[in-house]
Amino acid sequence: MIKELIIGSTPLEMTIALLEDGEVVEVFIEREKTRGILGNIYKGRVTKVVPGMQAAFVDIGLGRSAFLFVSDFLEEQFPDVEVGLESQADAGRVAAEGRGTTSEPLAAGDGRNEVSREGTIRASILPGRISLDPGIGPDSVAMGGGATGWSPAILPEWLSGFDSPARGAAGSSGDKSNGSAGNSSRRHRNRKRRGGGTATHLSIGRVLQENQEILVQVAKEPIGRKGSRITSHVAFPGRYLVYMPTVSHVGVSRRIVSEEERRRLRRLIRELRRDFSKGGFIVRTVAENRSEEELRRDMEYLTRLWDRIKRKGRRMAAPALVYAEPSLSERVVRDYLSADFRHVYIDDEEEYEKTLEMVRRLSPELVSRIKLYSKDADILQAYGIDVEIKKALRPKVWLKSGGHIVINQTEALVAIDVNTGRYVGKTDSLEDTITRTNLEVVKELARQIRLRNIGGIIIIDFIDMSDSSNQRQVLDALRRELSKDKAPFKVLDFNEFGLVALTRKRDKQSLERTLSQKCTVCEGTGLTRSVRTVCYSVHHQVQSMLPLSPDARSMTIRCHPEIGKALRGGENLVLKEIKKLTGQKVRVKPDPLLKIEQFEVIGK
Repeated sequence: MIKELIIGSTPLEMTIALLEDGEVVEVFIEREKTRGILGNIYKGRVTKVVPGMQAAFVDIGLGRSAFLFVSDFLEEQFPDVEVGLESQADAGRVAAEGRGTTSEPLAAGDGRNEVSREGTIRASILPGRISLDPGIGPDSVAMGGGATGWSPAILPEWLSGFDSPARGAAGSSGDKSNGSAGNSSRRHRNRKRRGGGTATHLSIGRVLQENQEILVQVAKEPIGRKGSRITSHVAFPGRYLVYMPTVSHVGVSRRIVSEEERRRLRRLIRELRRDFSKGGFIVRTVAENRSEEELRRDMEYLTRLWDRIKRKGRRMAAPALVYAEPSLSERVVRDYLSADFRHVYIDDEEEYEKTLEMVRRLSPELVSRIKLYSKDADILQAYGIDVEIKKALRPKVWLKSGGHIVINQTEALVAIDVNTGRYVGKTDSLEDTITRTNLEVVKELARQIRLRNIGGIIIIDFIDMSDSSNQRQVLDALRRELSKDKAPFKVLDFNEFGLVALTRKRDKQSLERTLSQKCTVCEGTGLTRSVRTVCYSVHHQVQSMLPLSPDARSMTIRCHPEIGKALRGGENLVLKEIKKLTGQKVRVKPDPLLKIEQFEVIGK
């Protein structure tokens, strides 16, 4: 498979497309005006300490104070203090405590990490924008809302398999591990049943005072009138590793399936870590089969970056931005670029230089793949990306055979309907025609799911097949195509109604939600009242106005041109009835500024 990244940039927005064999399969869009702050590091000043909430408000220079829970703050002067679980209702996160030296896989199919039981892990260690392996997360949790990454709210599920080697990839909850994190979670639940409230072992007043200056990372974007949520436990993703300076975990991505390779990587990281400052590391999926020198180079870069941030933070006066997350192009290239990419084309010279420098530092062997697009033609038009984006905003997708699929996104789920359309088959067997259509649909359907970034629960209504072997063939093809996606998924078998249900983790807003807004005419329903219905509504409105004022001499109906045309034509019976009711002259006045459902009846 030939992969390409196409990056188009303007002063207003950046659009990135991932192509596989010439087809657009994923799109990333970031607008300068709405660029987030997730992952940024600030030097802030504590403005208020709230003991009752075990939290503090911190001014980081954004107008609204950020929110810091005590479980998210543990400065170096308190290295031995153990902060327990915060109430999820209050904090929306948990911490899992544990000791030992063995790394075990996480639960819920989290392909991103495996974390060792060394020290304490907290919910906000990995801010949402920091994408360890883009789209990989608990496949049992449908994510939404945020621009990219994952939310701290899933941490109870994310940590539920901590210390559970027997747990399967699907995240079954049948294990009876005696691991410390599991015990901690059970203690937390028992305390909640007894009404014990939070389990914080350290008072916020002991570690934070008003006007104190602290270094924090944004773990959750501001929402509405609420400020951002911050943490002092920072995390930095590199090419092959994620560095967490304030914890001591060593973990390996679950997507690296070879036990021998997992042991090699774990051993290498523990050996290399001795030469650098304290901190924890998570080995990313792309680190599989990488050399010691490549891992060392990544580790050196990440630890140097943290040293620079600390030095800069000491010099600056709060509130101030100390470190900003890289641009979208740098993040996508960092997370996606691999040896199977033919090239990365960038049409902006400044972004090209920044990306080139990053690749030269992290993966010098791939520098030749980064190219500056210098043609006069718009890069998105030249590669047909703008056309694919427009198509992806339409509900109907046509297939080469003449069949089509219809995709409808709702609040609860996404419904996909498969139709044969104009395809009549090439054999005398109806079952064969249906199976061929369904198999053709599978490939396009998987591409559309990735392109539109559809997540959550997805229901697919394939054309009914009577042969169970054909059903298995279609399901196998669907799983095979979806396996190319970085986002975790789970596909169920055909149910008794002939439907297939699957779940897919959403790591950013869907393309439809990003580029569209609710229609002001239909209010998001996708439908408006028919012309005939509006004409009859005019008649009802006139009826409700009776009896008319004795001084009235005529009546004017101001309406949309389509309604006026109908009242004079196919629905002229309505106009005759209105004249009979009022006994007056009735004038129809078309107004193109009105919506088709709007009208006004004026008596004079």
